[in-house]
Amino acid sequence: MVSSLHGIMREVTESPRQRVPGREGKEGLRSLSFHSLVLGLLGLVFVGLFLGLGLVNSQRLEKALFEAELTKAVSTRDAVERNAEGIYRLLLRAEGRREWPEAASFMGSESLSLDDLLLTPLVDLAVELDAAEDEGRISSGSLEEILRDSNILHALFMDSSGRIILKDSSFPDELLRTAKELLNADGTIFTRLFSPSPDPGLPGFIAIRRRRAPGIVLIAFGQKELESWRLRASLQEALETVEGRMGVLYLEVRNGRGRVLAQAGEVRGDKDRAPPVTRLSMGDMVLLERHLVGRGPVLEARMPLHVGRDLLLLAAGLDGTESRELMRRNRLQIYLTTAMMTSMAFMAVFLLYLTQRRQQARLDEVRERLRQAERFSALGRLAGMVAHEVRNPLNAISMAVQRLGREYAPQGEEGREEFSKLVGLIREEIRRINGIVEDFLGVTRKGKLELREIPIGDLLEKLKTLVEAQASSRNVEIVVADRGSGPVVLADGERIMQALLNLVNNSLEAMPP
Repeated sequence: MVSSLHGIMREVTESPRQRVPGREGKEGLRSLSFHSLVLGLLGLVFVGLFLGLGLVNSQRLEKALFEAELTKAVSTRDAVERNAEGIYRLLLRAEGRREWPEAASFMGSESLSLDDLLLTPLVDLAVELDAAEDEGRISSGSLEEILRDSNILHALFMDSSGRIILKDSSFPDELLRTAKELLNADGTIFTRLFSPSPDPGLPGFIAIRRRRAPGIVLIAFGQKELESWRLRASLQEALETVEGRMGVLYLEVRNGRGRVLAQAGEVRGDKDRAPPVTRLSMGDMVLLERHLVGRGPVLEARMPLHVGRDLLLLAAGLDGTESRELMRRNRLQIYLTTAMMTSMAFMAVFLLYLTQRRQQARLDEVRERLRQAERFSALGRLAGMVAHEVRNPLNAISMAVQRLGREYAPQGEEGREEFSKLVGLIREEIRRINGIVEDFLGVTRKGKLELREIPIGDLLEKLKTLVEAQASSRNVEIVVADRGSGPVVLADGERIMQALLNLVNNSLEAMPP
């Protein structure tokens, strides 16, 4: 019996320590954190996959837009090539005629006539040379280089007296006599490019009267030079016809040496960026570059251009604002959708975490209740065994007290009354001890108060009898004033007696001996 009691005591006292309160909760939270981490990683993987798919789609869109711009660039090149080739052939057919026909229908009703197409740039060239010589920017040493760069065969600067101011070294004498004849002729501009000449070997020419001083400026062109200017005139008209359509910002044509032959619109970016035409551009290759100029993006396409027998390089500046806006909207949509999905994923993980945490708290509460139930069960078994062990000697004492009261009562009246009082007190205390044991047995349930009317004087007299011996041993005298019954209180007699007894005992123990 004693070993069983010790085992139950160990179960009651050691079980909570062995289980380590809160360990299950920590393990549950650890498991909960792991699950939340896994869910969060899955959400991030899903968001990453969506973002990757969005970027792939964005790249596809960018590729499609690039191909569309490439198609636009090729269409622009084809239009320029077709128009320039048509004008070039018309100019060829017009050679040798005094009255040139009007341009073809593709040149537009506002286009210049064929003679103006070729003569206007040559007259402008003569005016520029006149101004440059007058300002001293042309000398005998630089004239040959200027003629070569400008595709001019001969040049002559003559004053009104027929004195030669400046001419190239190979200027023909026959052409010099013609220039002197023009000094006295009527008119401002004199041309003989394709009209019949008395001497078929003489080159065609254009002559203008000088602006600041009397005299003339004459520039002559051979077949090679005329072909070059015919090509330039064709290209310039074709560029001006196409420029401004289909989002074309500017057009520029260069020859194989990188020299500009024709230009329409304001060329953006670096004007010296275009390389000379090489073997790499002999096919249909299109080089498309993207760069920012000012506030908007420009897509510059560089493509080979075939006009007549010449291989040229066409640079077309395309407006990339629309493409950039489409890409910007597409990327913005991808980023906003990704951000929204990321927020939803984290919100879902957070809500799941809160739900699992509530469930874990409920589970911990159930576990705690189970532990309390196990502990109360052990306490109940302990109380039963203690009550059994206490009641046995308590019954023996009760029987002995009854026998003392029957068989050993004093014969005198004085001693018998005192004896009966003590025996009654012992019986009362035995009954109170038995009640304490009953209360101990009911430790897992709330005790019920047994209220009844109790005279305070009788309660204090009983208390004095119980503690008088202990008080005397400490040289303390207990006096109950007003020995009458006194007022009556409604209370549980046993519990109020236990409380007063504990209070007096504590007071006695606190007093010095």
